[in-house]
Order: sequence, then structure tokens, then C-alpha cells
Amino acid sequence: MTSPKVARVARKAKRWLEGQLVEDVPDGLALCEFGCRKLQCRMGEWEQCQRRLRDLQNCRKWKANHP
Repeated sequence: MTSPKVARVARKAKRWLEGQLVEDVPDGLALCEFGCRKLQCRMGEWEQCQRRLRDLQNCRKWKANHP
């Protein structure tokens, strides 16, 4: 049996580790984070990226149809 102090430390460590590994990615950045081969966009390029804008529009349509 573990002591309450050890259990509390373990829970805190688990929460910290989850925070380091799992993070929500906003819809507007998901394609950039996971589906783009570019490591970084030039100034102004991201805002006008047709691929990102199309993916964002498709994502919004899907969410509207799948509440």
C-alpha cells in the first residue's frame, strides 16, 4: 500500500507528463502541425495558405454536421 503523499506526488507527476505530451491543437493549426512538410512559413505566407484555409473550411463543415 502506498502512502497518501506518494500517491499525491504520482498524480502530480502524471498530470505534468500529460501536459508535456498531449496538447490540443486549434483547427486552424492542425494541418500545419501534422500535415505540412514546411517547418516554418515566411511572414504573411501562413495567413494566405490556400491548403490551410481549405482544410479549416472542411473541418468547420464537418463539425457543423457532427455535433
